[in-house]
Amino acid sequence: MILTDGFLTHYHPIFDSNGKCVCYVGVDISMVLLRTYRLKFLFRTIILSLVAVILVVGLGLWISTKFLVNPINGISRHAIDFMGKNGNVDGMNACVSAIKKLDIRTGDEVENLYASFLKMTENTVQNIIDINKMQEERIQIMQKYNEELEKKVEERTY
Repeated sequence: MILTDGFLTHYHPIFDSNGKCVCYVGVDISMVLLRTYRLKFLFRTIILSLVAVILVVGLGLWISTKFLVNPINGISRHAIDFMGKNGNVDGMNACVSAIKKLDIRTGDEVENLYASFLKMTENTVQNIIDINKMQEERIQIMQKYNEELEKKVEERTY
């Protein structure tokens, strides 16, 4: 290869069937053409790299939104709604039904968080129902004792 006034020249020997060099073939390539080709190649490489990075980042954002952000936001919204019911069993049961409809299936910690939250809300509603039932039973017992006491008072006063 020989570099001359703006050209890159390359000579290659041509051999006959006996292995004897019979001539040389020469090629001249313009350095301006090479520079232009190199710049176009560099530009294409940069553009393709940027497109690849944008695709990877976009895919990462989509995956994190679908499997992380949206499920956690759903759990958070329903937690706020559930806590806003302040012991209203019917309202809390409606919230539990809405939480079940989330049906988060990510196969990771987010799904575990969802399952735990769902179980906690179900247990909370059941505990409130049990407490209300116990209170009603105590009220009935106290009313019964009160009636018995009133009878005893009446018997003693007459």
